[in-house]
This record gives sequence, structure tokens and C-alpha cells, in this order.
Amino acid sequence: MRKLHIALCLIEQDGKYLMQLRDGDPKIGGAGLVGFFGGKIEDGETPAQAAHREMGEETTHVSKPQDFSFVGEVNVISDHKLELVEVKAHVHKIVIDAATKLEAAEGKLVSMTLQEVKDSLDQLTTGTRAYFESFILQEE
Repeated sequence: MRKLHIALCLIEQDGKYLMQLRDGDPKIGGAGLVGFFGGKIEDGETPAQAAHREMGEETTHVSKPQDFSFVGEVNVISDHKLELVEVKAHVHKIVIDAATKLEAAEGKLVSMTLQEVKDSLDQLTTGTRAYFESFILQEE
């Protein structure tokens, strides 16, 4: 099975998590599900640099690499290019001021409270769900 290393952006704003409804091509993986913004780590790129780049490509928010803090890794089986793959997801967090407007450049922006996340676990991408279950929901 092919292996992928990806960077995911955990975006927090005003007590909510900002994520993306992946409504695009099924080849990208997780189509029809809600997940963190992010994608593959390019050769020569650190996970933090990839998180910054992916956020710039997939949202309208302008950030700097130092705005992100590493919060954890999850390993999951997911889909990519219509096949199952082993994914190591490096999750980086950024907190955005409540007054800052963010729009999705890809997919549709979804804003969820923690309770809404709990109620929608089956609608999350495998990496996003694994992160919440391993790090956020364990803290309660």
C-alpha cells in the first residue's frame, strides 16, 4: 500500500473549528466529507511549511509559517487517487482572530463547535476524525 505524508491545518476561530467540505474530484480523497485544510508534503518541505502553503492555496487567509504550532500526528488508512493509502498526517494549529474573514478557495467552508464535531464524526475525513478522537475528545 502506498504511503503519504500530509500536513493538516487545525484552524480555530472564536471557539469554532474552520474546516472544508471536500466536494471536489473523488481522486483527491475524502470527497463528500468535512476535514481540515491541507495536503501532501512536497519534497524538501517541512510539515509546518506544507501546512502554511496548503492554507494559502485552499483559503483566502494570509499567514506566516511561524503562525502555526505543531499539535500532533495521526496515522490512518484513507483514499487517494481512488485507492487506499497509508497516511501520516502532521497536524498544525493556527488561531485566527474573530474579526478576520476566511473563505475557502477549494471546497466549501464549514464552521463547527466542538459539540457539532462530536455529533458529526461519521462525516469527517479519516485524518480529521482521528485527530479529534486522539487529541481533543480525549481531553474532556
